[in-house]
Amino acid sequence: MSNANCQLPIADCKRIPLCDSSSIGNWKSAIGNSRPIRASVPSCLRAFSLVEMMIAIVILGLGLIMVATMFPVAWDRARTLSEFTVEQSAAAGAEATLESLLRPAGHRLVRIVNPIPTTPPFEELRLASGSLAGDLFFDPTLPSRAIPAHRHLSILAYADTSLHALNMENVLVTGEKVSENPWRLEFLTDLVRNRFLFPDSRSYPSVDYERNRGEPFPDRLFYGGDNAMSRLGGTPQVRLWQRMYPPMDAPPAETDADYEARLEQWNEKLATRRFCWAVLHRLRSQIGPVPRVPISQAGVDQLVREAAAAMGITRTFDIYYVTLRRTKPTNRYARQDPAPAGIPNPFDYTSNTFPVSPAAMVADEDVMFPAAWRVQVEFPPSLAPGVNATGIPTEIQVPAMGLSGEAAKMLVQMFPAGTQFVDEITGNIYRVAKRRIADNVGEKSILTLDREVLAGDLDLPAGDPRCDDVDCQPGMLVPQELLRTVWVYPPAVDRTQSAPGPTPHFDGPPPVVDIQVGTLSISPSS
Repeated sequence: MSNANCQLPIADCKRIPLCDSSSIGNWKSAIGNSRPIRASVPSCLRAFSLVEMMIAIVILGLGLIMVATMFPVAWDRARTLSEFTVEQSAAAGAEATLESLLRPAGHRLVRIVNPIPTTPPFEELRLASGSLAGDLFFDPTLPSRAIPAHRHLSILAYADTSLHALNMENVLVTGEKVSENPWRLEFLTDLVRNRFLFPDSRSYPSVDYERNRGEPFPDRLFYGGDNAMSRLGGTPQVRLWQRMYPPMDAPPAETDADYEARLEQWNEKLATRRFCWAVLHRLRSQIGPVPRVPISQAGVDQLVREAAAAMGITRTFDIYYVTLRRTKPTNRYARQDPAPAGIPNPFDYTSNTFPVSPAAMVADEDVMFPAAWRVQVEFPPSLAPGVNATGIPTEIQVPAMGLSGEAAKMLVQMFPAGTQFVDEITGNIYRVAKRRIADNVGEKSILTLDREVLAGDLDLPAGDPRCDDVDCQPGMLVPQELLRTVWVYPPAVDRTQSAPGPTPHFDGPPPVVDIQVGTLSISPSS
């Protein structure tokens, strides 16, 4: 049958390969014929039904949705990969900088003659270029002093296994470079204040000679330089351009040609940096004598013998390489006020039953890159022993019980979800998985950690100098052990706040991207 006479049943009409204009005309004329026909609409003129269109739209929509979801996943993966690259590179740069600064595994001890002539010429024992807080510092010349009862003063610093922060250079919002001075957050008791300051003739020959100008750690050991800045607070161990990622060249010297123009270019480059690094460190195991009051000449001699025996022992430190990020070039970060009233006392552990109220330095002291704080969190007393682990993430309280007011609100804002902090005593790293405000004024929060904390994670071992048999016993947690001092990097300060004052408002994501732990060994030799 020809294509021109398209009056077939549907089954036959569908077999017609083509329907041209003539066949369409014949079909229309056939419709007008009065005689009944069995013709149907040709396949070339049939359209999709509404149901078919809806099914097609649904299929197309599902496909577009699946394709669209690939973009945020790809962006997230790309960001994760970028941050991982930054973390690894920043940690590698920090490790290389630290090794060049400390000269590990071959670090020699040198002796600097006392600038005040004496007979005999007493000398001070110095490390050649820096060291780490928590190390044992001992001057072997002092045990030969004529007063045997004062020979224990030759121990300049007892070793301790607490977590310390390396002194970094930062920059004020005004553009002036400044030292973070983290050791001032431990500047508390007479033990610390007088550790290297001996104003009487019992220790060093001249009453006018201050071993370290009253600072808690030896001059040029944790920060270098004998200049005005050293006297006011010390030169940082790591300069600003060394801790940036990507690293930068040193700023131009004032004697360079076109100094002003080059300095402006350097500052513009600094403003583009979003990542930097910091270092926390902890002596892995105790060396030398532990702090105790000599009650007899035999006790004094024993302290000196133990210190002398530990002089050449290799020190092994756990190094925490902290990668930090500021999300905006306008971010400003508050620094902690080192006033003793707001600082936990690391050398009097029994006083830690009551929380302290931290405060920030004035707004003019805000810096461009995150700075470390030492604050307290409180763990619950119902921690399970290891054999009874449940796998349920632990919840802790911030601030600790007994603290309220503006300082409490500040601490709540300091720990948003994603915050990482490090226990000062054990060195354990914790991450906040979720934060829940537990009251209607914002003075109490419950932090859900990323894992379960067991009783053994907080229990101090027997013989720990922070804990004697009266205050705490191994295998049993007491309030002193539950109120923990931690190192944390708070978020940026809210710039919309008109007068930050001593209790600024922290706002934004946590600045810590990652914390990697490495090992560093320092082997002094005489």
